[in-house]
Amino acid sequence: MRLPGPNGPRPLVSEETTLVPPTRAATPEVPPTRAPWHALAGCLLGALFAFFGRQPARWARVALGLGSALVGLVAGWLGLWVLLLLGTKVHVATHDNFNVVVCPVLAFWLVVPGIAVALGRASGPRRLTRATALVAATSAVGFAAATLGGQQSYRVALLVLPLFSGLYWGAREALRRLR
Repeated sequence: MRLPGPNGPRPLVSEETTLVPPTRAATPEVPPTRAPWHALAGCLLGALFAFFGRQPARWARVALGLGSALVGLVAGWLGLWVLLLLGTKVHVATHDNFNVVVCPVLAFWLVVPGIAVALGRASGPRRLTRATALVAATSAVGFAAATLGGQQSYRVALLVLPLFSGLYWGAREALRRLR
């Protein structure tokens, strides 16, 4: 940039000097690929919950119930956070963000049935099966809508869809054992 002056235009900056040289690596041009790690984590956690549902032991029932309650709390809070950001439109990344459906606020519904399963209530597995089926279906619809809408919500979906599905299969197996 040049500034006007009495002797003609002059540069805004006359000299550049580096006072402290950078010691960290340069920022990469392409973001790292983490989607396979998200899928692996989601599948492992989902398989763990499905495994808990198949086990007749009390510790497995408690782990399935408390795990589903914890997943419901975390996913519900994340969904609520995205919903609040969506409502405020404070950043361009929150405009029409489909992650609000991929990680739905509806996940809070997993907390009460999860605690009922952990406490050994007879109605717990039935209620948890219904809740996880609805939450997983909502998340799948959100993933499809995001993909068709051009958003890259697949990283979040690769983590939560297998997790919700594993919770569903675990709750279903626990319900089957009660019959």
